[in-house]
Amino acid sequence: MDIAQTPAKALAMQGFMMYMTGSSVSIISIMVVGMSLLNSAQALAAVNQRFERVADGHISLILPKLIYVALNCVFLGMGLYKCSSLGLLPSTAVDFISRLPSKAYRAEVSSVPV
Repeated sequence: MDIAQTPAKALAMQGFMMYMTGSSVSIISIMVVGMSLLNSAQALAAVNQRFERVADGHISLILPKLIYVALNCVFLGMGLYKCSSLGLLPSTAVDFISRLPSKAYRAEVSSVPV
């Protein structure tokens, strides 16, 4: 269970770092968010490797692995929330306006000669 609870020890520090970077887009805030997303994605990809040294076949590691995955999903959610608050994620209809088809406007026609 100690391995499963390892991400919880860094949760407050990561939240504090995201809070201190502010709400403006700068290189520091991008780096903090990027590292948060990258580290949580790498941790989710290496769950079985993390628990290899304690896996002996006699004890079930399903609950510790689920806790580990859940805590890393919290980290991932914090990073995505920060991306959304910085305006880096497309979350409104205006963000997708370039995908709308443009209307073909017809030139006005008059029967009065110019």
